[in-house]
Amino acid sequence: AKSDMAYHRVLVSQSLPEWIREVELSDAVEYIIPLLNGLATDELDVCAAFAPEIGRVMWFFFRNCPIAELADDSSEMQQNGDDAQPEKASRPRISLAAFTTLLCALLLNQNTIIAGATQQSLVHLFYRLDRRDLELSKEELAEKSDEEVKARQQEQARLDELASSLLGLGALRAAAQET
Repeated sequence: AKSDMAYHRVLVSQSLPEWIREVELSDAVEYIIPLLNGLATDELDVCAAFAPEIGRVMWFFFRNCPIAELADDSSEMQQNGDDAQPEKASRPRISLAAFTTLLCALLLNQNTIIAGATQQSLVHLFYRLDRRDLELSKEELAEKSDEEVKARQQEQARLDELASSLLGLGALRAAAQET
């Protein structure tokens, strides 16, 4: 992503959603998230390649990392069962604001193709966040314990809050376009 050749950065932009799965989660949070801002503010070709992929990249992080503003230490301790000791290698947390700068850069881009591709990618992300509760059928939910269902409902509430926060960015773009 820091290559001098634009072609390499375009390739990284397009392939990042697949490549990121091969990276340790803590390394992805520490090293990849900071690189995303550079891709969002790069040359036109790089931004155009990155914009349609931003939703998939965000999905990876929001699906695998607890949200810092929403996560609490008690939920991490419950995952350990009877041990009552916190996990030694807990998942890294990300802030809701982790993607704010790059989303603003892409959504407010003067090039309507880039801004439109970003919007479409975010719509797809919101759809995935909204449909996450449909992954299990009613029969499968009936087989789950009350604790598992409650944990799933709490996670869905966190994702709903995340989607609401991200929708505020869409309102920011609409207001910026009116001025």
